[in-house]
Amino acid sequence: MGRFIRSCLLPLFCPARDAKGRDVGMIPATYEAGPLEAGQICPFCQEPIRRGQSVARCPRCNHLQHAACWEQAGACRSYECQEVTSAPPERRTPEVFITQEEIRRTVPVPAPARPSVVSGDACGSSVPPSSRRLSALAVTAFCLSLVGVFLFGVPGLLAIVFGAVSAGAINARKDLRGLAFASAGIIIGMLAVVGWTAGLALYLLSHEPGSPPIITNPPHGRSISLEDLEEVNEPIRDAIRSNVAVSVHSGVGYGAGSGVIVEKRGEQVRIITNRHVVSSPFGLGGGKKQIGITFFDGQEAEGQLLWEGGSKLDLAVISCALPEVPLSIAHVRATDKLVVGEPVFAVGNPLGLGWSYASGVISAVRAQHYEDGELRLIQAQVPLNPGNSGGGLYDEQGNLIGINTMVADQRVGQGIGFAIAVPDVVEILSEKAGVNLRTEPTDAASGGSESP
Repeated sequence: MGRFIRSCLLPLFCPARDAKGRDVGMIPATYEAGPLEAGQICPFCQEPIRRGQSVARCPRCNHLQHAACWEQAGACRSYECQEVTSAPPERRTPEVFITQEEIRRTVPVPAPARPSVVSGDACGSSVPPSSRRLSALAVTAFCLSLVGVFLFGVPGLLAIVFGAVSAGAINARKDLRGLAFASAGIIIGMLAVVGWTAGLALYLLSHEPGSPPIITNPPHGRSISLEDLEEVNEPIRDAIRSNVAVSVHSGVGYGAGSGVIVEKRGEQVRIITNRHVVSSPFGLGGGKKQIGITFFDGQEAEGQLLWEGGSKLDLAVISCALPEVPLSIAHVRATDKLVVGEPVFAVGNPLGLGWSYASGVISAVRAQHYEDGELRLIQAQVPLNPGNSGGGLYDEQGNLIGINTMVADQRVGQGIGFAIAVPDVVEILSEKAGVNLRTEPTDAASGGSESP
């Protein structure tokens, strides 16, 4: 038991010490520094250990230091082995006290004047605005953006890239100007790219594979002779003979449509058509209009505009010389009743093809407001195309019940057309245009089909 205490417990509580009173268990291993030890910092003198110097390694923290430093300090001076003491650190600088009297005697030092710099680079050198040069890249971006408005593809994209690069260069270098050109190039370039992309998408959507080809140059319209009409049903024959093709030439464009002969007055005939057929494109006045009238057999005459409705009344009246051909005067149905599902047909000049017949039914009766009141619009399931405007819409007996005026956008709807109800405009045309519409059917014997 005594041996166990001397050999095991006693060293823990009473460590052995050498002649100098140092803990025998804390005697370091001393040797010459090699390549691995060279370069380490001695914790005592804060100098690097060089190769060949005598060093001591602490048996507790395994830290390396000069052997001479170990002897001088008498123990390891590493952070791990330092004993924490409560003694305050040695005061190396005297304490400074400022009294209230010293504070009252202080005088504020005026702030130095700040130099005004108009513009300068990173080193502070100023550059007058008059000496700043215009960025050629910014001007190039602006020009490319304008080209991109008319040409699809690369110009607009290059304008965006060049504009962004030039804007960055102008912000970084104060000797450049032209930020407005760079910004305009980016904005216009983006609008050009987006616009052309949307237009191309709409084109591709409206021209799906397998869809029928679109007529861009239709066959020329052929006139109709009296022999051609002999085998045609009388209501359709009278409608064809009372319809005309209308062409309008002005200083700003060309327009074409149809018209309906509604009155003969002496050596003149009165024709109803649409206001948008005889008006100038885009509402621009392009000088005097030249109105051409073509009858079913191919005879032509010059027309004069007698009256046109307001912006919301799409009607107009023109007159021309009486042709040397038997023609029909359209008459309005005595009753103004319009029934949904009632069979109707239209005659007009679609795409300049001449007198064309199309049949359908009344789909609905709508209302349209104009300057002086309200009119009925006949929605008919009849194929209508550009050129049908101003033509007649007839019932099965050949009575005129409407003037075709507009169709739905064929990209979103098919076969939906609208006609102004003629019974609603009888009084309007009589009062404002001096046109007396026939309300009773007539034939050739009674003057319905008239010839000079």
